[in-house]
Amino acid sequence: MAVVGVAIGACLSSLAGRVPLPVALAASSILVAGSVAHADDDRELTAREAFAAGRYQEALDIYAKLFAETLHPTYLRNVGRCHQMLGNADQAIKTFREYLRRAADLPPQQRSEVEGFIAEMEALKKTQDKAAADRAATTAGPASTSPTSAAAGSPPTIEAQATTGQGAGADAGASPSSHRGQLGAVLRGDVGVYPGLGLVIAPGLSYGLSNQLELEAGALVGHFKGGWAAARFFFSTGAVKPLASLGLPLFSASGSLRPGVQPGVGLQWDPDRHFGVLAEMTVSYFPGASENIAHLYLIPVLGIQGRF
Repeated sequence: MAVVGVAIGACLSSLAGRVPLPVALAASSILVAGSVAHADDDRELTAREAFAAGRYQEALDIYAKLFAETLHPTYLRNVGRCHQMLGNADQAIKTFREYLRRAADLPPQQRSEVEGFIAEMEALKKTQDKAAADRAATTAGPASTSPTSAAAGSPPTIEAQATTGQGAGADAGASPSSHRGQLGAVLRGDVGVYPGLGLVIAPGLSYGLSNQLELEAGALVGHFKGGWAAARFFFSTGAVKPLASLGLPLFSASGSLRPGVQPGVGLQWDPDRHFGVLAEMTVSYFPGASENIAHLYLIPVLGIQGRF
């Protein structure tokens, strides 16, 4: 109820002429993708499908050729994303940095996202280097090959290194902790603590519109019965994501549906790309509630989410 109602709030505000930042970013990513898709529609589609299916080396080979032919920075970003998913820390860092150099006019939020990718890869490189040093210390004879090089697996890409928050094909896969393009199942428990109304179970579905915006909708079971829709905006794309939500609960009372609004703030932890745990504090307001039902409730929310 809390987590998904944000989606309805986002839609309503856009109709009023106030387009939320995540929606604006999603729109601009479509424009970037379209500006390079004409280079080779068939290969572009093949690369996107390969990335979405986890065939990152195949997608890498195609994007590297597209960049060599067009020199469009978006393809360079996608090359970096493929290296990132393959665990090729050195190549990913170089490619992302080269992308930032070429795409000098990136909006601050997109540049920040790419810098976050670089930070992730630098942390991975440190882990790989430490593992190599540990193996060298316990192995007699010549120093073993650096796991960083071994993990890279594929040859260094063309001097490319950078990322745009809205690349063409590789963004379809998004970062390892992003919800972009993922359909998920959500199960939440909402517990009214003031003035007190009992437990409401809220099962539903979710879909990631972008790296930072997710829409949800589902049913209400328990003290209130009805449905809900919501949107959540994530303030980061890491494993631990601070978030703000806006929900639109609809519950049945006296034979009629009573709409409400449920804003909230909280955190989501995604230990991997396909699972997340949510904790949130929300306030539910029902302006049309009858006299025997409170208009305002303080509601903590706990939930889990599976995505595929």
